[in-house]
Amino acid sequence: MKRILAFVLALAMALCLCSCSSAQTEEELEKELCDLLEQGVGLAKDVYLGEGLEANVPEDAVIDPYAPTAYFPVVEGGYKSVDDIKKATRAIFSSQLCESWLYPDGFGTDTPLYKDADGVLYVDIFGGPLTAYGVEWVYDSFELTNHTDLSATATVKKYINDYEEVTATVTFVMTDDGWRIDSPLF
Repeated sequence: MKRILAFVLALAMALCLCSCSSAQTEEELEKELCDLLEQGVGLAKDVYLGEGLEANVPEDAVIDPYAPTAYFPVVEGGYKSVDDIKKATRAIFSSQLCESWLYPDGFGTDTPLYKDADGVLYVDIFGGPLTAYGVEWVYDSFELTNHTDLSATATVKKYINDYEEVTATVTFVMTDDGWRIDSPLF
């Protein structure tokens, strides 16, 4: 009985040591989350909050500047459907943030920024709330301020219109698929 108990205790200690040695250091976590933030800012600027994906507008296209929308196919190469954009978004942002912040403007209104039709992804060249312009993030200032196994908070500086320095607080959550950004960036 003593041998069995000693074996079980030795096994438990070995498992504890193995799990401790594979834990991520704070420096590694900070780098991972900063990289995720940089990807999130890029996606938000390029797809949702800037001009949107580039449209393939024919040279002879007649565009009514007073029309509420003007949809044209997205230039070939990147995203092929609304589902592709959503998949890329879910790889960076929490599902709650996608549903409350990004998806409503991108796909959920009467005049969405993007829509699929006949297997083609279209973008509204008049769409996009242009809120990302003039904001530059200073990733070297990224500082992890609080973290647990399930959430993390960091501060990072950003400049608005090249002169106003603001310290932003960004929240991250751990999901089944890894870390995700859980706070609006703009």
